[in-house]
Amino acid sequence: MSLKQFISKTPITCEPSNSIKEAASIMRKNNVSSLVLFNGKYPVGIVTERDITRAVADGIDLNKPVESIASKNVISIDSSKNVLDAAVLMKTHGIRHLLVLDGEKLIGVLSQRDISDALSVMMMEELTY
Repeated sequence: MSLKQFISKTPITCEPSNSIKEAASIMRKNNVSSLVLFNGKYPVGIVTERDITRAVADGIDLNKPVESIASKNVISIDSSKNVLDAAVLMKTHGIRHLLVLDGEKLIGVLSQRDISDALSVMMMEELTY
């Protein structure tokens, strides 16, 4: 099963110059655990709930640009790959969110929870045969 089948929502994005507070508000409003930072046409980073939690705990000024706390080494996978490929890539890089691209276009973000859910569905389908 290709990853395209597991993408259910359009990825939520923001500008790298948005404040940390604005990013947190966008995440809350959209009920997502990550935001992709776009600088024009391409993703230049990703910020997650963990990044924001750390910023708060470390006393970082929440008016600073979100890019100051974002991961800039963005890992992506092609949408034609399968869930196991995504799981291995996430494990290899020690990441919890993975950008899914269709060619050069960002079509989604997979979280560890998404991978877990997809693998559970696949296992259940196998058990019913």
